[in-house]
Amino acid sequence: MTEGAAAMEAIFAAQQKMGKLSGLQKQMLVILFDLHQEQREFPDTSVWGVAWQPAKQWPAMNRADGAALSRAIARLESRGLLIRQNIRNGTPESGRRRDTPQSMPPLRCDHILLTEAGHAAARLIKTQPKTKAIRAKKTVK
Repeated sequence: MTEGAAAMEAIFAAQQKMGKLSGLQKQMLVILFDLHQEQREFPDTSVWGVAWQPAKQWPAMNRADGAALSRAIARLESRGLLIRQNIRNGTPESGRRRDTPQSMPPLRCDHILLTEAGHAAARLIKTQPKTKAIRAKKTVK
């Protein structure tokens, strides 16, 4: 398969997988994509992904927001858009790094690796025009 055909296949797969992503999931994909782009010169980024420490990256986040973020990341992984990693301990069953989202996820995630479909999905999200939701204003009496 040529490089161009592989890229088109990844874009097609990403379009199918992003069918019903939530706003938070889309935001997380774009944030992770930007982190991958910033850190692409580091050799470990292509193997393990980018460092994932939400408590340090967003210190004002409360527990409910942290739980929502964790669920969003797990759902993105179930769609095959990213792989959660743990550098210190590896996977629970083998202690090695994960190559596919289907293998058992780590108990604690310290790095996130975007798959080809995840990169393609993030590029598509970044190129889509942003629409504003129109909400009715509440009047206070």
